[in-house]
Amino acid sequence: CWPVYSRLGGRRAPLPRPASPPTELRGPMARVAPYPALMDGRSNAADDREQDDGRNPFEKFVEAVNQRVSRAPFFGIIVLAIVLWAVSYPLWTTITKWELALHTGSAILSLLLLVLLENAARRSEETAQEKLNVLAEALSDLMEHHADGSPELQASVRRLRDAVGLEERH
Repeated sequence: CWPVYSRLGGRRAPLPRPASPPTELRGPMARVAPYPALMDGRSNAADDREQDDGRNPFEKFVEAVNQRVSRAPFFGIIVLAIVLWAVSYPLWTTITKWELALHTGSAILSLLLLVLLENAARRSEETAQEKLNVLAEALSDLMEHHADGSPELQASVRRLRDAVGLEERH
């Protein structure tokens, strides 16, 4: 009943949506009030992705570089550069200068890519952790709502809430 995605030719494509969203939930979900933003097939997170993300120009640059270097064409460009370097041997006056050209260029490229990709990885990790914290908070609220005198469930709620933000305290 909610939009479901399938793998078609390596691309994710939405399957046909029903004419109208479900009006009532059955089974274990019947006790949980439906989330209004999901009734139209979109979540608040989907709406948030369409808004300005507040990233500065450097972060946008890092994301663009990360998207390019993590794909096969970049590997092809690197292989081509090495082949061009190898066939350029006769153009150099000494073998030392020929080797120095490769070592200097690869060291500079490696350092730049290391810094950019580490920045992208850090931001990705922070984003994933924030999503986990939101899920843990929502789950603890749901568990607390259904705890009704169960000391085990209440203890689990406390442990879950204590775990939210744990990465910042360590």
